[in-house]
Amino acid sequence: DAECTTPEIDDEDGISPETEDSSPNSGDANNDGAQDSEQSHVSSFLNPVTAKYSVIQVDSACTLSQVSSQQEASNTTADSGYNYATGLVNFSANCGTPGYTTTAKVIVFGVSASNLVLRKYNPNTKAYFTITTATITDVTIGGQAAALATYQITDGGSLDTDGTANGTIVDPVGLASLAVGVPSTGFQR
Repeated sequence: DAECTTPEIDDEDGISPETEDSSPNSGDANNDGAQDSEQSHVSSFLNPVTAKYSVIQVDSACTLSQVSSQQEASNTTADSGYNYATGLVNFSANCGTPGYTTTAKVIVFGVSASNLVLRKYNPNTKAYFTITTATITDVTIGGQAAALATYQITDGGSLDTDGTANGTIVDPVGLASLAVGVPSTGFQR
């Protein structure tokens, strides 16, 4: 008797099914009732900056690709005044329709939403700015605490770094906190 094995389903987001299936909540890290590894609009991955899971979710009409995370300091321009304990999350979302607006969700496990803002990095201008319309809340998924950032992004809009209404959204973002400055003692060297 030959053993039959079911091949792993690859949703083509660039994250292996094994990695997504090992995420919190038994592989449903966005808590929508379906395995992340079977949804092309959801990516759960082990964030190399935090060594904990992070999740990107966009509308089901979109397909995620090029999902990754990196230290903020790996950019040529650091964002002075902000700390990125969870790094920057990068992704592309192919939504097919030029000018499409999607709701993006970034979930970072092991982090509290307290005092966090969602910051956008634009590699073309090498500038950072706060996404003032984002909401950041504390959630518990599969018994684990996480911060959830939710915001709208439009293909070709100010948050799409390719700047073109071409059906693909490119978005590096990060949860950041204000850096605590060195107190002024009045002494100068």
